[in-house]
Amino acid sequence: MVGYGADPGVCAETCLDLSERCIAGNHDLGLVGRVGLDQFSALAVAGLEHARSQVSTRLAERIAELEPAALEGGGSLVHGSPRDPIWEYIVSPSQAAAALEASDGNRVEKSRNGCMAVKRCLAVELTVPPSFRRSPRRQGRTCP
Repeated sequence: MVGYGADPGVCAETCLDLSERCIAGNHDLGLVGRVGLDQFSALAVAGLEHARSQVSTRLAERIAELEPAALEGGGSLVHGSPRDPIWEYIVSPSQAAAALEASDGNRVEKSRNGCMAVKRCLAVELTVPPSFRRSPRRQGRTCP
């Protein structure tokens, strides 16, 4: 929700107020100190410092309650990937296949990195949102 935008407070508040489910991204976690600024590029640190000056204490408390992965309807929602919800972004069919393989299972478990083991996964940090599906006959990218 917060990142490089000019008005991170309004953006985050709108997302939290209008969405049924929100998950935290790496910048959200950096904003509230759950991920250290040393993990970000100089440009991202500048964006986070700006965001910290724009976000109210109450809004920061709301963001701090969010996790980078959540269970929803038999699947998971993740900021990055089911293998690493905070930092790994899915950008290729082979990476999507590996992430789906890592998240397969009939029961829900939390791994050491917070990953949820489920049948379906929606990763939300995507610059150009692809969609991947695994089937016996066809694997790979199914839409742009």
